[in-house]
Amino acid sequence: MNNTMHYKGYTGSVEFSDADGVFYGKVQGIRSLVSYEGATEQELEIDFHKAVDEFLAACEVEDCIRLKLCDVQGRLFKISTAYASESFIRNFMFSEVAQRLDSPYSKLQCVGEEYLLEELEDERKLSTVGETYDPKVLYWIGYLYRYWACYRNESSKAIYKIAPARTMKRNYQPFHALDPDVAIDNLIEIREQRVRGKGTP
Repeated sequence: MNNTMHYKGYTGSVEFSDADGVFYGKVQGIRSLVSYEGATEQELEIDFHKAVDEFLAACEVEDCIRLKLCDVQGRLFKISTAYASESFIRNFMFSEVAQRLDSPYSKLQCVGEEYLLEELEDERKLSTVGETYDPKVLYWIGYLYRYWACYRNESSKAIYKIAPARTMKRNYQPFHALDPDVAIDNLIEIREQRVRGKGTP
């Protein structure tokens, strides 16, 4: 038997345990540990296919949860119009609320935008003095920040340092219709150009 198997674009290793008398392996090139085994080569291949299918199904569920969380954060920003937007966004991105949302194990990932706003109001003194952004702009900023955190594994604090509120507002018009990953790449490039322009290594 070959040392690897292939299914739906995934590669699996093939090994044999003399002690247990079974074939076993794991899916290569992914962060999760997805393993499989079988008493025969045929059973190993069947279990490999099953493991990949289950992994893909779990990814679809996780992706759905992430996108829902992006929407909730977008709606949170959208309903923040009672407060000065730049101050609200900065306070949120450096808050414990945002830090808890950054964790994949947080119970806050199951709540709505009103609850998140109440939590933030309890934690931070939010200013009403200053410009209030258009609700569409606020939604996009909130959504994109959370998408960035979920899919790039960066903290809210780190993201804000790369793309603060003013940068996000300034780039809403050219970027809001782009795929989120493309918009994020462009925002990172803007930050890098600014750093290079200052002569910072």
